[in-house]
Amino acid sequence: MPAGYFSCPYAAPPGLDEASYEELLQLEDVRVPASAAALQSLPTFTVKAGTSAPPCSICMMEYEAGEQLTSLPCAHSYHSVCIEKWLKSYSKNCPICKHSLE
Repeated sequence: MPAGYFSCPYAAPPGLDEASYEELLQLEDVRVPASAAALQSLPTFTVKAGTSAPPCSICMMEYEAGEQLTSLPCAHSYHSVCIEKWLKSYSKNCPICKHSLE
């Protein structure tokens, strides 16, 4: 077999198979939070009675009348508390479509 050739298309590149489980987990834990300016620019609205929408994709709870929601530029909406925590502590991307705020 020629050098650099993988017999399986899903085989790990040379050297990667030597990474420990902990090292691989760290690769997944890269956090890039949104800036304060990006958070402040997002529009919010209040849920009205009788509004039908899928549940918040972050907490999986149904929206109730009177709750505050925040819309992202991609048009996905979430409980304001949920998306604020997501954007500040985890990622500047939409949890559903990965559209970046910045």
